[in-house]
This record gives sequence, structure tokens and C-alpha cells, in this order.
Amino acid sequence: MLVINETLPVTSSTRLVLGKFWQRYPHANKARHDNVRSALSPTKENPKSSSSKSQYIGYQQALQQEYSYLISMQNKCLFAVPLTKETFLEAYSKGKWNLSTVPCPSCYANTTLLRPPEAYNEAKRLKAVDSYSGLPHWDNTQRFNSLLTKTMNMFECNGASISLIDTRYQMVKFQHNLGFKECARTVSIDAHAILSAGFFALTDASQDWRTASNPLVKGPPGIRYYVAVPLATASKDVIGTFAIFDAFPRTKIEENTISIMQQIAAEIMEYLDEVHVSVADTSTTVQCSSVTSPTSAENTKIMLKKYGRATSSDMLGSIYERDGSGSRYQQHSHLRFSKYSTPLGDLIDLNVWRSLLGCMNAVSASKMLSHILMERLGFNCVYVMNIRVTELCRINSDLFPKENEIESETYKFKDMLQSVSDENINMKLLGGEGYPENFNVATFQPNFHYKAFKSDFGIIYDSRDSKAKYHSGVCMPFFRKTPKLVRRRKMSKSQRSSARNRDETLQLYHKSGGCLITCFSTANKDLNDREIGYIYGCASILRRLYFMN
Repeated sequence: MLVINETLPVTSSTRLVLGKFWQRYPHANKARHDNVRSALSPTKENPKSSSSKSQYIGYQQALQQEYSYLISMQNKCLFAVPLTKETFLEAYSKGKWNLSTVPCPSCYANTTLLRPPEAYNEAKRLKAVDSYSGLPHWDNTQRFNSLLTKTMNMFECNGASISLIDTRYQMVKFQHNLGFKECARTVSIDAHAILSAGFFALTDASQDWRTASNPLVKGPPGIRYYVAVPLATASKDVIGTFAIFDAFPRTKIEENTISIMQQIAAEIMEYLDEVHVSVADTSTTVQCSSVTSPTSAENTKIMLKKYGRATSSDMLGSIYERDGSGSRYQQHSHLRFSKYSTPLGDLIDLNVWRSLLGCMNAVSASKMLSHILMERLGFNCVYVMNIRVTELCRINSDLFPKENEIESETYKFKDMLQSVSDENINMKLLGGEGYPENFNVATFQPNFHYKAFKSDFGIIYDSRDSKAKYHSGVCMPFFRKTPKLVRRRKMSKSQRSSARNRDETLQLYHKSGGCLITCFSTANKDLNDREIGYIYGCASILRRLYFMN
């Protein structure tokens, strides 16, 4: 494992952050600090004297020692959390990177078939799939079949398909030479493609560690060359793919192949987003309906008698099911996922899933998860916390769009941002077990938690300091909000319409945040990759159930 830092020094920025927290929570742990305040606080008579200054420094250091008595501030090592199967799949599922060429990580050594994980925003994505899968546009078979034929001829390949990825299956809407209308998502190559940014391309699927022993590669249709582009909604939810394939490998992927297929995929989604118009003239239909159609109340009675109660409704009308009750379902706050309640993936502990699913909210679920990890892995303290980081920065106003806020990850001039102030770190405890009485996470080691939050997968803590209560542990970010750049002074609509901003230098807040899970042990516990992966996998369940809505 890579050592990040032998010690975590207390810098001026750390003192500034701690000072801000003390101002924000002036009554936190008041009784524990009364003696320190009276003995070390500087006098008002001569605040600039050297003795006052030394007293003030001692006062600050004593406060930091009070905040950090649980873990060592000096005699400790921080290690990067290693890449496990759970952390790899989490990164793989985010849709931020192109996955066409991914080296096999050590945690998947000797693997020849990778089951594609769920998308990071799976619940939201599946709602989009539901809204598109039953559209009447799919009845235009001539249009789609003609499109596939032309595409195959254009790229000289023997197969093409348009598919949607549902909860458990790849639903093939149209295909040539694929040989099936539905296949399990666990072996679907398209299920990998929906996770890849921009496109997903394999020159020879039989040589890729993720698909070498895939039944669609080893058997019919014998896929070797494969290129797919995502079918994405206006809200960037990927519902499926438009793909071409061939039984013979190729040496490279042509750039124009990707660009043309992306253009065709955009046209497919544009067609699916059109309002479907029936063959009959709309004006005639309206006129006839006013004469011959039953009233809304009469129609409701007919449907109730025939099918039973209406289970839901939308702009198109009500949806009924036969059960004879004649009444609608009542909204229930505990019901979240219906058919999505069981997650996809063999690394998920379904017992933990069921336990967290039965909790009332994120706070009670965090406490439940902390209790489970303490019992199963032998930790002495486990807690889940929310962290928010705000940093003031500036940039030339001509380089920033007229919106009041944008996503910082896609901002093309983010490297030109200049920091104006230190990061302001806000922490809040969501739930946990085993922490000391009067434990205030808002003032407990903000630099330590911030370091874990900014790392790829977290940090492992190890200390031999006899004065510290906890000598080993791990802190991992399991949920990150989309970081944003927000104008310090928001623009009104009239100001946005103006062609030029008045100020040459624009001040922005760079806001980021998310959730961390932290586990500490009083013993020098050597965490192995399996335990770390299990903690992360359990935390990802919490994320899916309570932080992705």
C-alpha cells in the first residue's frame, strides 16, 4: 500500500478551520474546556504582549488536543485504501470515463468474464427506461429495420441492434443477426456500454478480460468487433444502446464510425421524444369523441367494473389492475423501490440490504449500518457523516458562462481558477455507534476527514501512540455530490441577457460534498482487502437507498 503521509501536520489552514468551527459551535463541549479557557486564554489588559501571545498559542494547541484525543495527531501513518472489487465496480459504474480499454486490476486477476454492475444512478435510470420502453414509436418497425440495414452496409458489419437495459435484462427492440430478443443483463455487452462515456468499442471481444468467456462471444452470434453508443435522455440518463458488431475482429476503431453512430443515436432519441400522432386526423377524433364517447365519470365506472382499482395515474390517464377493490393505492413513505428492491451484483450482502431497507430514513439507516459493522468486523466505533466543502475562488468573467451555477467537473477552464481562501469544511454526524459521550463530529479532525474525502477511495489509519484511544481504522467516501461553481453574487435575468459582464474578475464558490463512513478500533487491527471491500459495499447500499433519489 502507498503511504500518503507519515504525519498529518497542523497547518495554519487547519487552525483557521478549527477556529471557524469553534465560532459556529461556541457551546460544544463547554464543560470540558472551561479549565483550559481560564488557564490559557490571553488577558485583555495586554493582548499584544509576548506572554499573551504564548498563552494564546498554548490555548489553541490545548483545544486541538481536546478535539484529537481519540486519534493520534503525530505518531501515525495514513495509507491509501487499496483498490478492491467493490471500489473498482463503483468507479466503473459512474459513467464518467470511457471504458473501451480498461486494464485488468489486480483484484480481478485471471478473470475472463466481468458481470457489468448497476449504473451509479440506477434507480433514476430505470425510471427513464420505464418511460421509454412502452412508447408507440417502437411500432414503426419499417423505420428502425431500415436504419439498422443502412448502418450495417455503411460500416460493413454483419449485425446491428437497438436495445434497452432493464432491471435484469437486455431488451432488444430491433436487431439483425443477434439471434435473441432478450438476454440476461449479467452477460450483456450492452450493459457495459451504458456505463461508458461517449461510446464503448472492442476491436476483439475474445481478447478483452471482461468479455473473453462471454457466451455471446464464445457462442452465437460470435461477437468479436463491437461498437455501441448510448441512447441518452435529455437529463443524461442512459436507457440503452445503438450497437453494431461483426464476427471478425478488426485492428482499430475508425473515428468517423463513432461520430456517425452518435449522430444516429441522437436522431433515434429525438424521434422517441416526439409526441406520437395517430394516423387518424386529430380534429375528427375530437369531434367524434364529444358525441359518442362516455363522460369521464362514466368511463371511470366502466374501468372500475372491468379491471378494479386504479393503481396510478398520469397525463395520459389512469392505470387499473383487477383486484376488485375499486380504490386507489395509498401513498406509503416506506415503499421505495418496488421491483428494484433487490440489487444486481453478487458482491452485495442482501441481509444488509434488507436491514437498511426497513429503516425510516438515512439517520436510522446509518445507525443500523454502524451497528452491523461493529458486530461483524469487531470495530469499537463506527459512524457515518456528511461533509460539505466550500472554497472561494476567482476567474476572469469572460471565461464563465452567464448561468449562476455550473458543474465544475465539465467546466473547461477549471484549471484557470485561482483560490482566494482556504477551504471551509462543515461536518455533520448522520448516525453511528460506539463514539464517546458528547462526541461532536463537527469539531473532530476536519483535516483528517477532508483528506479522506479528497482521496480516491479513502485512507487507512494506523497509530502506535499509547495516548490515543483508537489505534487503527479506515475512513472512506461512499457518496459524492456533483461539485459546482456558484457565483458569489447571483445574476438576475436582466443581467444575464446583457452581452457583457461588468466585473473583470468574477468570484465563485466551489462547492463539493458527500458522505463518509469511518470505522475505528482500539486495537492495532490489520484490515485486509476483503474487510475494506465489505465496508465499502455496505456503505454503497446506504447510498443507493437513501442518497440517490
